[in-house]
Amino acid sequence: RRRLPRGEVGRRLTALGIPPGRWWRRPYAWSGGMLQRATLAAATAHDPPLVLADEPTSALDADLAVSAVRLLRARSRALLLVTHDPTVAAQCDRRVDLTPAVLAPLPASGTKTVGGQPVVELSGVTLVAGWRRVLARGVELAVRPGEIVGVVGPSGTGKTTLLHALAGLRPIGAGTVRYEGRPSPPPGYVMPVFQDAAAGLDPRWPIWRTVAEPLMAPDRVAASDLLHRVGLSTVDPQARPHQLSGGQQQRVAIARALAARPALLVADEPVARLDPAAAAGVYALLAEAAAAGMAVVIASHDTARLARTAHRLVRLTPEGLRPIP
Repeated sequence: RRRLPRGEVGRRLTALGIPPGRWWRRPYAWSGGMLQRATLAAATAHDPPLVLADEPTSALDADLAVSAVRLLRARSRALLLVTHDPTVAAQCDRRVDLTPAVLAPLPASGTKTVGGQPVVELSGVTLVAGWRRVLARGVELAVRPGEIVGVVGPSGTGKTTLLHALAGLRPIGAGTVRYEGRPSPPPGYVMPVFQDAAAGLDPRWPIWRTVAEPLMAPDRVAASDLLHRVGLSTVDPQARPHQLSGGQQQRVAIARALAARPALLVADEPVARLDPAAAAGVYALLAEAAAAGMAVVIASHDTARLARTAHRLVRLTPEGLRPIP
């Protein structure tokens, strides 16, 4: 119940790039990156002897990540930081490595020609958030079977909102979204992998049941096979989500999405909480799914890694999507 000096909250948010016009909005109207920055401000507010930061920059673009860690260091008397990002780790005074991950990169099953009728098509779409705050206008995008499209852009530009619009999870302000010519997707047509994997897992269910959820009938064998494919063969299928690490929870969410064999998979920062070896394995899985004909849209701040996997990259701006050569 300690209070901060008058104006201190605003000063801290401004230092992290959150403008005054956003301070009074509820969390659901903020992007994942903005929420992460607000958490950094809150963690250091009362000058604690020790700050524990678990992947504090996973939802931030590269420039914001560097500045956020620099500010976190300056405002922490002592800081213990866990990260998979070598750039972030390089800013620490001392680094220690835990046991390397056991998940090895999986080979993709070859390439597949991208073509045919779009699985999903956005035409003249206006993306909105909160109280119909406009994020982008004139968004045009067509994703075809077997294609991986990477979406990049600074934190807060609306990448998550775009994925939700593609999945039919959020209304748009204007324009149309079509699924092979239909105004709405049939059940199982689109599967999402949310940025906050833990929030999308039922805490009461064993993870095998979560993975099997999209199937016509609960199938523990099929679920165990999918868990093995995403590098979780050593995890007890009866484990509950709270018994897993953040990275393991993310892989459970990816396994569930793949279980449905959807026409379209949308993934929001699917490897932000994974180490490089695990991230390479997940991207290889997504490439394998695309090679089999699935359309995949990935939003990420890691442009370099995304460029190695996606067939094309687009940048989200207030004026719509712009191709990246």
